[in-house]
Amino acid sequence: MWHFAKYSSEDNRAALGFFRQAIALDPNFAPGHYGYALALQWEIWHFSRRPFEEVQGLARSEAEIAVSLDDKDAIAHAVLAHIKMWGGEWEAAIAEARVAINLNPNSAFVISMLGCVLGFGGYREEALERLGQAMRASPHDPLMWLWTVWTAVMRYLSRDFQGAIQAYKQVFRLRPSFIQVQVTYAVCLAKLGGINEAREVLKRARMQDQDPRYISPPWMRPEDQALRLNEIRLVEAPE
Repeated sequence: MWHFAKYSSEDNRAALGFFRQAIALDPNFAPGHYGYALALQWEIWHFSRRPFEEVQGLARSEAEIAVSLDDKDAIAHAVLAHIKMWGGEWEAAIAEARVAINLNPNSAFVISMLGCVLGFGGYREEALERLGQAMRASPHDPLMWLWTVWTAVMRYLSRDFQGAIQAYKQVFRLRPSFIQVQVTYAVCLAKLGGINEAREVLKRARMQDQDPRYISPPWMRPEDQALRLNEIRLVEAPE
């Protein structure tokens, strides 16, 4: 988990290796399986360009194994909820995350995962409440930057552009290498009248080789994705 939280390709490969070793040593230890699922998700999302659907199955299988081995492990349910959301199963993901929060209502990780799946499932208000709760519960958490990304996205989708910009700026401070959020940041700038700055941000983002998989990510509802793509086109359109 230490390597997982370091957020680098090399460290994540080390995490995958250690989780595989844990599974080999004790196949019935649920954290080995859900840890492996998390590191696989990290690999898919951050350190690979393979289509999501090509590599999603193994991560889900490992999370399901973890839940089957220990149905009372809140983190196992939270990881499975997150992976279900990745497949566009928003309501199933929310139900799974609520199982997790009932098992352990004090885990910042579990709370954050509930916030994430609620937000991408369309329940923005509760999502923001849960993400804020996770941040208060673990203010120095190594995943704080990720929770801030989700907060920024939820504020954008809630049409709180000023709040989204503030959250995106915090992401840039916490994780400068995470460039995927720059496009939506540009949309927020444009919505608040900063069209020239927005176009400059978009231009830099394109030059930094934005991952094409993020054009239509499977965890975003079609209506949210259509809104986002339309607003990006408006920013890019000539005056």
